[in-house]
Amino acid sequence: MCPSPHFYAVSGRSVHGVELRLYQTRRFRHGPSLMKSRAWLLGTLLCLASAPLSAATVVFVALGPANRIIAIDTARHAPVRSLLGVTDARAVVAGEEGLLVAGSFNETHAAGGYKSELYVIDPVHGHAVFTLPVAGRIRAQAMVADGRSVISLHPTWNGVSVFDLQDLQIVRYLKTGNEPSAVAVRRLEPRAYVSNAGDGLITEIDTREWRIVRQWDQSRAPRQLLLTRDETRLLVGEPEQGTVALLDLTADRVERRIQVGKGFHSLALGDDGRSLYIGGPGTEVRMLDIESGATQQAELGAAPGHMNVISGTGVLYVASREQPVIWVLNQRDLQLLETIELPAGEAFQAAMLSGVAAEPTPPAPGTQ
Repeated sequence: MCPSPHFYAVSGRSVHGVELRLYQTRRFRHGPSLMKSRAWLLGTLLCLASAPLSAATVVFVALGPANRIIAIDTARHAPVRSLLGVTDARAVVAGEEGLLVAGSFNETHAAGGYKSELYVIDPVHGHAVFTLPVAGRIRAQAMVADGRSVISLHPTWNGVSVFDLQDLQIVRYLKTGNEPSAVAVRRLEPRAYVSNAGDGLITEIDTREWRIVRQWDQSRAPRQLLLTRDETRLLVGEPEQGTVALLDLTADRVERRIQVGKGFHSLALGDDGRSLYIGGPGTEVRMLDIESGATQQAELGAAPGHMNVISGTGVLYVASREQPVIWVLNQRDLQLLETIELPAGEAFQAAMLSGVAAEPTPPAPGTQ
């Protein structure tokens, strides 16, 4: 049986001027009351990740100021539990070992600059089991194809960090441009792309050597970034101009710009690879076929915020910026299927895990 995940900081060291804190267990279901071995912590995380679970697909959604991540059963589109131990988490991704990595948007000013936190979360028990100080708030994250490297965007630091989920440490910081806003990762090649809204740059990163290999200065305050399904083009959201640019990665140029109207808030690309969903600027969500130009629209009655395509389910999760709900829309026709009531906060980034218990694991007697 794995130890119960109650953790506290026992050691620290500095990497790139940021103190790393190693969190280890304070209370166990069995065994000694204190262990100070990094190997023990890694073994514990692997034990938690390999625990037998009921087969279910669960979406974990960061709820920002509500200081929690909500788990939603995709079969019923219903919240089943809250994961705690995070502060204003707006980014979350799923790792290969079945663990979650989340980033806080909250930051404090300390010697040497702004500081924030990154969390490793055990979705079985519902707690953050590892917390790491990082250089400034985290706006968004992406998991690299290796399943262990997490890219986090730090807009106040003007760059990204790379967290190694197996070694539990930041392995690289890279300055990408002014105010990084979105990130997209290729699965077929070791490449990641970052849009920098403050200076209009799109930065390409080699995710094998963790170095910047090229930049484009062909965008206008890029705030959203999506890869087409064949990974040959980037869809770059330019809400201040009211356009979405199609950046051809092979030809190294903007292929064309699609006029969608100024002030939109969010973008998402459907499972079919051609349906582009546009949230806002009003209370509507639009669907644009990027090949034919055909459009559809759904009125939601409140301003849409972050959008998450729940891959393989045929649905789109659309968060409200005005009330704690998620609208579940059919990707084909934008029909409203369900409304998910949230306990608090606003829904941001989401991550999916298969084979996760839909209901919480009860604690062992005497561990509360």
